[in-house]
Amino acid sequence: MKIELEKYVSTKNVLIALLSGLLIFLSLKINRSLDAVFLLAPGISWLFFPAGVKLLLVLLGRFPAVVGMFFSSLMVGLSNWASQSIWTIVYISFVSVACYPGATTICQKLFGILNDFTQVRYWHIAVLSLVATLMDVLIHQLIYFSHGWTNWIDYLNQSVAVAGGDFLGCFVVISAFNAVLGQLRLHAKTTAAP
Repeated sequence: MKIELEKYVSTKNVLIALLSGLLIFLSLKINRSLDAVFLLAPGISWLFFPAGVKLLLVLLGRFPAVVGMFFSSLMVGLSNWASQSIWTIVYISFVSVACYPGATTICQKLFGILNDFTQVRYWHIAVLSLVATLMDVLIHQLIYFSHGWTNWIDYLNQSVAVAGGDFLGCFVVISAFNAVLGQLRLHAKTTAAP
């Protein structure tokens, strides 16, 4: 069986991966710059925009976006988790990205949501945000707990706090994108009408 790399490694896919990685990096920087407003505890924000950016990039950029987000998460992980082994950093970076395509796939199959957002309703966005948040938070917090980085009580408290911030980040980013897209479609219809 021959794998056709040209199908996957195209200029468009490389640009999507690079742009996605850059957007994740920038969203993390922007979120950190707003720590005075959103930070509840170290690493826990009550409005975590990067979660929403990840979800949006997966919806729009699919696999190339996931690749870019993984490498961006890996670079951030290397600086934030320098005391950990490279395998731990790779694992956490993979998990921090993999939950979003998983949640997107589940919700798209359940609700028939297309990547062009034509059939998206706000309740779809809420459910999609919730599924992505639960998958990401539960797996991350279990990793932290299994490595002894947190105890059981902190695990429960951190899971709830992180879930709230991730959910709001997902919901705000996807809702804002959907609203802008709706306005652009409305504008296109009004300008195209005779």
